[in-house]
Amino acid sequence: MLKFAAEKLKLIQSLLLELFEPPQLRKFIAEWGGRQIANQIPPEVVTAELLAHGVTMTLERNGMLDETLFVELYRERPRCKPEIERVAQEFGVVIAGEASLVAVPGALVVRTPDYVIQNAYASLRGQRDLLRTFFQGPVSIHGAIEVLGRDQDLTPAIEAIRAWIREHAGAFSYAPVRNALHQLGLLAAGMAARDDGLRKLTMIAAMLLLPQLEGQLKSLARFAQLTESELYSMALQQLDGG
Repeated sequence: MLKFAAEKLKLIQSLLLELFEPPQLRKFIAEWGGRQIANQIPPEVVTAELLAHGVTMTLERNGMLDETLFVELYRERPRCKPEIERVAQEFGVVIAGEASLVAVPGALVVRTPDYVIQNAYASLRGQRDLLRTFFQGPVSIHGAIEVLGRDQDLTPAIEAIRAWIREHAGAFSYAPVRNALHQLGLLAAGMAARDDGLRKLTMIAAMLLLPQLEGQLKSLARFAQLTESELYSMALQQLDGG
């Protein structure tokens, strides 16, 4: 659970964007928080906005949105003290006089292991890359749906789809993708049934459920097209929701 309201977290995010260019922000976090904290922030491929958001969430999750942060920001950007003080006041922090800023802060206590975020991001990226092979293959359920009701042999295409889902479905932990593949797998199994009655019934059902099937396919296609930034944002959302 987040300690601070979203509005306050946005103040931190905006402040970081105002104070640092992305490479500077990465350097600041690495030097202050060390490797474990630096490993929790977004990869270099993300936008400046998502980087600042990821840094803010990392600091929040590790209990680092306190006086020490604002002191370190002032040390790094002394000419921006008014902007830093403005946000610090929203967190109930008053930056001390310059004479007291020479003290070295105590060791940081990292609350969230870096592998937690790394694994969440890596898992989503792996699922996205695997799902891309479904749409890049020689067959697609798109084509199968388009020819429903025609006198064409769909067996090779349906069997290929069914085989792909059977082989790879267990690799998907992201619920919307896993559920959509499960539904498509059931459809493919029915359409490939040896019993003529069951096969025809499945095709009729598929035609009636065409809007839902198309929606599932579009959902899968969207996931397969996610960028690195979007994947990291999803990883953060999963952790924040937990």
